[in-house]
Amino acid sequence: MPIMTTPIFPPQAPGSRPKGARDEREAAAHVREMFTKIAPRYDFLNHLLSLSIDRVWRHRTAVKFGKIIRRTDARILDLCCGTGDLTFAMERVRMKALRDSGAHRIPMVGSDFAEPMLERAQ
Repeated sequence: MPIMTTPIFPPQAPGSRPKGARDEREAAAHVREMFTKIAPRYDFLNHLLSLSIDRVWRHRTAVKFGKIIRRTDARILDLCCGTGDLTFAMERVRMKALRDSGAHRIPMVGSDFAEPMLERAQ
């Protein structure tokens, strides 16, 4: 039986980088620039284009992680959080479950590489 030495996926699949990007660093810069440009309209477009179903999805996701979110010692990091909608949804579920807004808990952290998105979250 012959051994297959060719990778299943080509090293660079078509469409894996923005047009004009020569390498991963340049691709990341293009993506960051795109999200920086759309930051002011990001939430509006999410809600409009999904007919606000995106809010339901985030709430359902937060509820799915309910056992973790309820733990006051849980360390939660939302990577690529955009404007923080999922982080805020998880915090709402957490506060409802704890029923004590003054309860000591480790804060959730949202992180994104497009600073304007984080500014909107703030």
